[in-house]
Amino acid sequence: MIIVLKRSAIEAWSVFEPYAKKFTPYRDAIMGACPYKCTNEHCLNGLDLAIKLGWYDYKTFDVVEY
Repeated sequence: MIIVLKRSAIEAWSVFEPYAKKFTPYRDAIMGACPYKCTNEHCLNGLDLAIKLGWYDYKTFDVVEY
């Protein structure tokens, strides 16, 4: 939705928000309590910001090089 339909992160997240409690936040492989939570909402916000700053354009993004 964010990339192709040019929707905001808020609009994209609103589709998933009713199910938010079913998503587990990302955590790395450290032992013990995770010092942060990285949620799907955070990722959508990051993608939205990257597009707005011109850091990501799916039409020019080189998947092979990446």
